[in-house]
Amino acid sequence: MSTEANRALVRRVFEEGVSGGDMAVIDEAFSARNAYRSGGPGEVLDPPRIRRFLAGVRATLPDLHVTIDAMVAEGDLVATVETWRGTHAATGERAEGTVLHVFRFADGQVVEEWNEGWGWWERLEHVPADEAGG
Repeated sequence: MSTEANRALVRRVFEEGVSGGDMAVIDEAFSARNAYRSGGPGEVLDPPRIRRFLAGVRATLPDLHVTIDAMVAEGDLVATVETWRGTHAATGERAEGTVLHVFRFADGQVVEEWNEGWGWWERLEHVPADEAGG
């Protein structure tokens, strides 16, 4: 895939998948062997785990919207800075945070992912996805 195609797929992940709730784009974008470099060594964050994580985020922040503030792409890498916003399901309070992602592509899918900036999310009381219909 071209750098522009990679950029377009990352944009779809945030717009259609994360903000819109269309998990089909997660299966399309992420390799089953996506190496998650921000977790433990050798951790694999495959599409089912990504979908479960996003279900939990969307249960906690049902009106979640992610804005891509900046995107840079070169070769097989795409980096984004995003603002995640939503209303906490349990408290009705607004939540917002900025996250940085770097994705590496091979054969049209994300095969490595790095991210930083989840402190805002870790401070929230999470609503279990199964209790909120997610």
